[in-house]
Amino acid sequence: MNSCYGKTIERPVEKDYKYIQEGDELEKFWTKNSFKIDDDIKIENSNIHAIRTFKPIDKHFNFSLFGIQVLSMSKRIMNEVMCLAFDIGCHIYYQDTDSMHIEVDD
Repeated sequence: MNSCYGKTIERPVEKDYKYIQEGDELEKFWTKNSFKIDDDIKIENSNIHAIRTFKPIDKHFNFSLFGIQVLSMSKRIMNEVMCLAFDIGCHIYYQDTDSMHIEVDD
């Protein structure tokens, strides 16, 4: 569950790469998209350009609300175990969203 939380709470991807060969297609792309081009890198020993463009803000997506729910459920599950351990007299020294440190005897 913890890896799912980490993946869903990532920042949205703000830039995109487009690979275009030199020539008319490249010129046409530059003319049409000059306002959103961040960088144009010519790949060595080829006639291909790697063009980094900004994504429009309405195309930024992430799943942070889902990630928050996953984290909340993970904490809830771990707290159930903590309460059970407390009820039966176990000593827990550390708890995280996916691990806890318990004495061997307990």
